[in-house]
Amino acid sequence: GGSPRTQSLESRTVVIQGMPQGWSGRAVLRQSQTQADISMLAPDGTRHRSIADVDIWYTRRGHVLDDVTAARFERCCKDARKEAALMRERLGGPLPKEERRAVSEYRVDKGAVAGKKRRREAHSDAGVPSSSCSKGSGG
Repeated sequence: GGSPRTQSLESRTVVIQGMPQGWSGRAVLRQSQTQADISMLAPDGTRHRSIADVDIWYTRRGHVLDDVTAARFERCCKDARKEAALMRERLGGPLPKEERRAVSEYRVDKGAVAGKKRRREAHSDAGVPSSSCSKGSGG
């Protein structure tokens, strides 16, 4: 189903270029075309949605995400988001509100999936220590 305006995933996906060794990622423009969601794939196959997640991944492996590498991740994601914005122009801009509502109602059918996603997001960015002193605890 879905309206003719709902584009396929491929047509809304931008591959993130220039990631650090072993990493890959993509920015997927939302159906509403309001913004792009970042998904980064670590060398071990785990998915990460933010630099904070990436930082935790490094910490769990006893490494520190240094400023240079962090800046590289930031830049790659920013470039991919820009690319997605250009893609949005090509696709005809964000959907009008009525159509956007139709898209979100269409997504309610996949409620179980959305629920799972929401739970993952809940701990994704919250409570990430910003200072390097608190990295010794937990694990």
